[in-house]
Amino acid sequence: MSSSENAPLPPSVIRTLRWPLGIAAVVALLGGSSYFFLRTPEPTPAPTPT
Repeated sequence: MSSSENAPLPPSVIRTLRWPLGIAAVVALLGGSSYFFLRTPEPTPAPTPT
């Protein structure tokens, strides 16, 4: 096997996969951060003096 057969993906494939991968990464980051913030217990509000 020559080194040319094991060449990395052509730029066209990378260009085609860049948007779906980028969108998936952003969605994963947003979902993870929102899940982390929603999982943290919210501080109980101080009782209002009556």
